[in-house]
Amino acid sequence: MELQSLIREFISLQERGFTEDKIKEFFQNLVKVDLTKFNWVRDLVEQIHLKDRASKTALHWRDMSTGEEETLTYHQLSLMANKVLNHLRKAGMRKGDPLYLMSRVHPLHWATFMASLKGGFVLVPSATNLTVNELKYRFSDLRPKAIVSDTLRARTVEEALGEMKVEKFLIDGKKQGWNSLEDGEVTNAEAEDTMGNDVVINYFTSGTTGMPKRVIHTAV
Repeated sequence: MELQSLIREFISLQERGFTEDKIKEFFQNLVKVDLTKFNWVRDLVEQIHLKDRASKTALHWRDMSTGEEETLTYHQLSLMANKVLNHLRKAGMRKGDPLYLMSRVHPLHWATFMASLKGGFVLVPSATNLTVNELKYRFSDLRPKAIVSDTLRARTVEEALGEMKVEKFLIDGKKQGWNSLEDGEVTNAEAEDTMGNDVVINYFTSGTTGMPKRVIHTAV
């Protein structure tokens, strides 16, 4: 059974209610699927959700401090992610390049996450309360090719980078030396042919019992 059919069956099971036997059967079938090449955005989000429920709600975001909110369908979120991906590629980002993401929760935050997976970059999700020294340590361990942040944290990022030449993007506002992900860009983008064992996410541990360590996630 192909991956998309298997996942659709799993979604149907969610709606009807799981049984232990059905869950076991699903995973038995899943391990038989050839995932040598796999791109999460292309093969799951676009081939299933975008085809089956493009007009359904994919994301509802609300800023608890300002009351600002936004609802995005799968179609809208996909277009937003493609715009972000095109911004990043125009800045020179290629498969395997590290992309740090240190921003408040915002639709463009999630779109960046999707764009990175679709483009085959190595996403480095970073806590918004990291200090300059904590960022410096991470940058020395895994040098960024680009960083996505917000206006509130831009100065911290700049101080941590020092003289390091890195492409910088804001999800909100404008700042000298930074690109804006809010700027217009085309909404079509081809997915990178990522392999199942390609690293696509790199977390750093909290460092409570020692220096932060890298924890990687592959495409599968």
